[in-house]
Amino acid sequence: MPKMVHNFLSAMILTFLASLLLFVLLQALSDHILHDYCRRPSVVEKNAEETRKDLQKYIDDRRLKREQASALEAWVEERELTDLIVYNGEQVLYRSNVLLSPYTKKQNMELYFADGAVNVEFRDLFEHRYKDWITYINLFIFFMVFVLSMSYLVLKKVRYIYKLKDEIEILEGGALDYPFSIEGSDELTELAEEIDEMRKAFLEREQYTEQLQKANKELMAGISHDLRSPLCTLSGYLDLLSDSQLSQTDRGYLRKCKRRAKQLQDLIDHLFEYFFAYTSEKETLHVKTMNIEHALSILTGEMVQILKQDGYEVKEKIIWPMNDINADRNLLQRLFDNVTSNILRYGDQNEPVRIIGHEMEGRFELIISNRILADEAEGKAGGTGIGLRVCRRIMCLHDGDLEAETKNEHFIVRLLFPVHSTKDQLRKTNAK
Repeated sequence: MPKMVHNFLSAMILTFLASLLLFVLLQALSDHILHDYCRRPSVVEKNAEETRKDLQKYIDDRRLKREQASALEAWVEERELTDLIVYNGEQVLYRSNVLLSPYTKKQNMELYFADGAVNVEFRDLFEHRYKDWITYINLFIFFMVFVLSMSYLVLKKVRYIYKLKDEIEILEGGALDYPFSIEGSDELTELAEEIDEMRKAFLEREQYTEQLQKANKELMAGISHDLRSPLCTLSGYLDLLSDSQLSQTDRGYLRKCKRRAKQLQDLIDHLFEYFFAYTSEKETLHVKTMNIEHALSILTGEMVQILKQDGYEVKEKIIWPMNDINADRNLLQRLFDNVTSNILRYGDQNEPVRIIGHEMEGRFELIISNRILADEAEGKAGGTGIGLRVCRRIMCLHDGDLEAETKNEHFIVRLLFPVHSTKDQLRKTNAK
């Protein structure tokens, strides 16, 4: 038998026995109090007087005569637990058939029929009339105690279920350090314990992952420093050699060495950026809400200025919407730096770079396109594509998207930023 069913049945039996015991105790106590109360002379006399008045009224209302004393049978049946003997002198005019204990106290009274007075001997168990009502009240108390006790036990279990539900929702929200409540010793308790163990396992795994990420960042920083130091020294020596007198052949070799050193420097930079972008989470971003034109116009302006200084023609057509954007300025700077660097490395200066921007279906689309040099295309030049993956990761951290394609010897990048109106942002802020 499942523990929950066993515990419920056990609780129901114990509650029933406790309620029954309470009923027995109440019955015994009320019987004792009622017995003492009904033995008081004042109470007995009061009951006898009420009985006399009631019976006399019955006789008066029907104008009964002494020979009609048998008509009192109806009053006795209605009254219950009352025994009457009516005398006219020594003659018995009426005797009821109510069987009462011979130990019941007899009482005498005088009544008046229409044709004269009679003597009445009666015995009345008026105590039992009170006793019946007290029994009904005790039974009601027994029933209510049993029902309320069982309802409390059921509601307690239901509250525990809702408590577990709320704690699971807290767990879904990412609060792995919030412990589960362990109550009772049934299947729900075992379920709560298993969920709590799962929570601890997730928490340990998350902590272990954070430790690994921290160690990886420290390792990458160390590797980057160890690689850049000798590379900078090598670049310095190559610059010194370029100032010395060399033959044309040696200068050709020197240019190749410097180009390879520059490629290696760019590769290290891209690897470091790639690692940084893919180990960053949304929680670590320094996001600010700002106008989209204010956030992006500076970055696009810097891109246009750099490209023009390097000899590129830029055609720009951007329609800035009156919307806001949530953005990390430093990450967006890296994004545009990578796009600009890619154009400078592989773009053809004989055709203009086109920058188009407009709002589309709740997002701001920024399109940057340029013609690729035939002999410097990324695929042919041995490019790794790391820069593009870094840019895509940065857009993902901003809940946006990046689409890139090569079409008719043109490289096209689409940056899709999610935008919202200022009123929407105010509503969110007020809701918080």
